[in-house]
Amino acid sequence: MLWIQNVTPEGFARSDDQPHDYVLKINRNELARFQHIRAKGAAECLRAAADAFDKAEALSKRDGWVTMGAFADPPPAPEGMKLEVQLCPLLGSVSAYRHVPEPPPLAMPISRAIEIVGMICHRSFHAMGVTVRVGDLDGVSLAAMVEAKRLVEAENDKPAVDGARTIHVVPDDRLIAAAYALANYEPRHGAVVSEPDGDGLTKALAIVRITAEPQRESNHG
Repeated sequence: MLWIQNVTPEGFARSDDQPHDYVLKINRNELARFQHIRAKGAAECLRAAADAFDKAEALSKRDGWVTMGAFADPPPAPEGMKLEVQLCPLLGSVSAYRHVPEPPPLAMPISRAIEIVGMICHRSFHAMGVTVRVGDLDGVSLAAMVEAKRLVEAENDKPAVDGARTIHVVPDDRLIAAAYALANYEPRHGAVVSEPDGDGLTKALAIVRITAEPQRESNHG
């Protein structure tokens, strides 16, 4: 059954020459909302309802918007999408919704990229005995490490400003992979990965704990 309901909120006493709030429904499903001045008569009310329905239909076919029934909850967005809604100006309830793709993540700040690249390089420096502090790579994904290198390389390629230019050391891809493995595998007996290396030998990558090399005595008095 198609019907029109006056939904002007209680407490908002309005005379017949003022706009009232209406809902066009079919059975229990809301089709559109509109305003109508009762003094203009039933024919004008039907025309307003038809216009509101046409606008709601056009909205539902444009940009993926789907019209909602009164006080109904829109379905949750599927993975990789987000929910957008439009609110009814009369009641404040959701009148239409759509699911749109999630925006791409914000680009990594160059300061963070330089920090990640530095921590990767410091692990190589630590193995050489050059540095002690290496920073914390826990939670940094392999993709983030590769992206950090790309950003720092792009930063290195920028032209000098006022004759000054800073060049940052960047790791090669093998060092990135090694630093990622070091951060994500616990030390253990046995290899993380291995492959045959000929002559019955095996080449392996393992994460182990080693005793720090004792500090060498200086030749300088």
